Amino acid sequence: MKLHLGNAPFTHKDRADDHYYQGRHFPAELHYNDFIIHFHGWYNHIDSVNSYFQLEKQFLSARKNAILSIPQGPKNAPDSFGGKLSEQGGLERFLTELTDSLIARKVLRSHKPGNIILTGHSGGYSPIAYILMHGGLRNHIMEVQLYDGIYSHLEKYVWWIRNQEARFFYIMTENGGTKILHRQLADSLRACGLLFLEMQEANLSIETAAQNKIILCHSNLGNNEVLHQQENYRKLIAASILKPLKD
Repeated sequence: MKLHLGNAPFTHKDRADDHYYQGRHFPAELHYNDFIIHFHGWYNHIDSVNSYFQLEKQFLSARKNAILSIPQGPKNAPDSFGGKLSEQGGLERFLTELTDSLIARKVLRSHKPGNIILTGHSGGYSPIAYILMHGGLRNHIMEVQLYDGIYSHLEKYVWWIRNQEARFFYIMTENGGTKILHRQLADSLRACGLLFLEMQEANLSIETAAQNKIILCHSNLGNNEVLHQQENYRKLIAASILKPLKD
């Protein structure tokens, strides 16, 4: 399903691009709606992301009762800008409009947001960083997953991890350009007295992810492989606190 939303990241006054929403719905509990919002990286768009990285397939295989939303960022461009979703209150406005649209289509029946998971690959790190600072709905954001995607804004992520009772997962590749900040992230977490697990991505399992609040992984895969080559997206979504889909 694709929706044109005024509060989607684009169009934006600082960029000239189309704006779309693509999502997949499973019936949620009537009193709230859980969301997974994924931000794509450079030189991509929602259709290429979904087909190449098999996001829909991995999401379905994780069997979680949630709505997967993939907002269109800068289309096929070397750009990490988050558009309207980088602005103050941007996430809250986006989800309000999205929920209203789905209610109008009789997909949802409640306006109330539940748990929110933010996931980002590569350049998708930037809109997430701003959302964590001032996007709204902060107490609903229960988890962040970054796939080779801390190129800057380290202080925003460390602040959020320190101050929120939430989960954080990060996978770094050897040649994706994130190695230095990965080390700085680990050093910052240690300096804050935060416990976390460091491990090889090849050993990541659903059980390990479910049992740890913060995991930093090193991967031998390439930047464009960490999402789907070992089905890491499926594993981390399956390990999340989201309710399982009923048979």
